[in-house]
Amino acid sequence: MTEILWALSRSTGLLALVLFTAALICGALVSGRAGRGRAASLLPAGLHRTLSLLAVAFLATHIVSAVVEGYVDIGWLATVVPFTSGWNPLGVGLGTLAVDLLLAITLTTAFRHRLSPRVWRAVHLSAYAMWPIALVHTVATSSVDVGLAWTVSLACLAAGTGALIWRVRRPDHDAAARRLAPSDSWR
Repeated sequence: MTEILWALSRSTGLLALVLFTAALICGALVSGRAGRGRAASLLPAGLHRTLSLLAVAFLATHIVSAVVEGYVDIGWLATVVPFTSGWNPLGVGLGTLAVDLLLAITLTTAFRHRLSPRVWRAVHLSAYAMWPIALVHTVATSSVDVGLAWTVSLACLAAGTGALIWRVRRPDHDAAARRLAPSDSWR
């Protein structure tokens, strides 16, 4: 049973990283207003939401299976308080830090209609910190399947960095209009 939980933890962690990278790419496309027309803007936005929720589900499975597996000392406290794990405190702590940022992003998105666009955007921008922290967590906690973890991490790094570079270089023509609009009118 321990081997099954270990494999479940490793595979769901890697899948969560891939899904978060894909969500990051879609988020960059949405915020950069890729494409023209309603259909072009709805596809990345809906896909961003779906990929994010799917990634959260895989991440939850990753966390639960890592704690329950019991081969290494990762307690429940280490899932919310960074750097308290008995095994690889730095690597697990970085994962916990990424999860804490994700919790803030998820909660503010759930209550977006009650927040000012500025507050929501400020917290949502922490995804740009969460993602590289999760990448480093993947590499730092790789023990047996190092080649696979590094390959997945490098592919995610290349894809995510490419999307971020594209986003930074793209002019944001409607930023002023979005700042003045009610928060739910540009979802």
